[in-house]
Amino acid sequence: MDRRNFVKGSLSASLSGLASRKFRFLPCALGAESHQLPGSPQAAAGKHRVYAHLLDPREHPDYTRRHVQPPSWDTFEGRTHLATLRGFKIEDSRLVNYLETIEKFTQKSELGDVLWPACTILYTENLGDLLDEMKRRKLYLFDVFFSGYAINPGPGPVWQALEPPPGVFGMLEAKLGERWLGMDNGEQDGRYIGGFAFRFYPPSAGRREQYLNFQRHFERHTDTLGNKMATLVSLNYGHYFLKEGIYTLIGAETAQALPNGQVYYVFIRGAGKQYGVPWFGNASVYNRWGWKTYSPAVTTESGPTKGSSLSLMKRLMYSQILYNSVIVCFENCWFNFKPDPANAATEIESDALSPIGQIQRAAGRWMGEVGQPGTMLTPIALRLDLPPTCLQFRFVQSLGQLAVRGRRLPDRWRAGDALSGLPGFILLP
Repeated sequence: MDRRNFVKGSLSASLSGLASRKFRFLPCALGAESHQLPGSPQAAAGKHRVYAHLLDPREHPDYTRRHVQPPSWDTFEGRTHLATLRGFKIEDSRLVNYLETIEKFTQKSELGDVLWPACTILYTENLGDLLDEMKRRKLYLFDVFFSGYAINPGPGPVWQALEPPPGVFGMLEAKLGERWLGMDNGEQDGRYIGGFAFRFYPPSAGRREQYLNFQRHFERHTDTLGNKMATLVSLNYGHYFLKEGIYTLIGAETAQALPNGQVYYVFIRGAGKQYGVPWFGNASVYNRWGWKTYSPAVTTESGPTKGSSLSLMKRLMYSQILYNSVIVCFENCWFNFKPDPANAATEIESDALSPIGQIQRAAGRWMGEVGQPGTMLTPIALRLDLPPTCLQFRFVQSLGQLAVRGRRLPDRWRAGDALSGLPGFILLP
């Protein structure tokens, strides 16, 4: 039984329960009967259907029709990679010391071979030289950070609505090929909802009009950035991005007191499986009370005791490895800082790994020693598209029971593993 028929049969079995209104979430008691997958929807009644495969985007029926074909595990040599290095020093429109910087992050400190820089590199005169060096070293270029697109712009070029230089995306594609993983649609769903959606008139427009506002905005966004994208979501709107057929990867910065990590990746994996797009893992140094950094200059918002705890960051990274992410990483602060000898009022990054960097390096070494962790088993479920964000779900969890409350069946439904990240629960007819 191939995967497509398996998923089809799983959804048919689930929908038969939905149609009769006899649907519920129950704890799974995995037993011997779970080892054999039923061959038809009729035979699936009362049995547990488990998604037991690594994602292969090439199996998706839209794969060959897409503007951007997502990478597969073959692109990543069959293993999870680490991402690092958020920027290069630039002087007079030229990248400087980039060879030493790449060596420091990728070889000496073993922080990864996927580079995650800001969009400022695109405006440099010697970008081609950097790309040639990356190609020589077989590095990946991932999610080039470009955060300002017309929503609450702030200081600095990465927060502005800039126009990329002509021809730059063709250069990236030509020099890096499949190791060019796209521009960043970074946290823009949250910025749209929190800082932009209310500007539309009338604010009382219905669901369809609000959706079209959202869609038009992000079409302009992705047109500007070359229509080869990776998305780092800050809410649960990843399904709406991935259906466009221009995304290589989906992930989120967990630990920021947004949706919790397990629920976040329930929706991320569900969107990825529905649209055939792999996911990456990221744990943030930030939370609502500051960010973690190892610097002589401790402030009320930053320092070793601020931001996410090291325990949480480590647990999230290893959990995201077990989620079968193709890339995992922290977002910054891999090194300690020290006073700048040339200017006592400023600091510079040292060569000594911070505890954050040590955790990431240790994760890479661990994966190198033990290999891939195997396939994460998840049930097939339905995402109920109640008013437009999944955050509208009311989750009730007590005494190991999980219920979803609703007055009527939704107008539309979407397949995915929307609740499968909560261990032991599955949608049953």
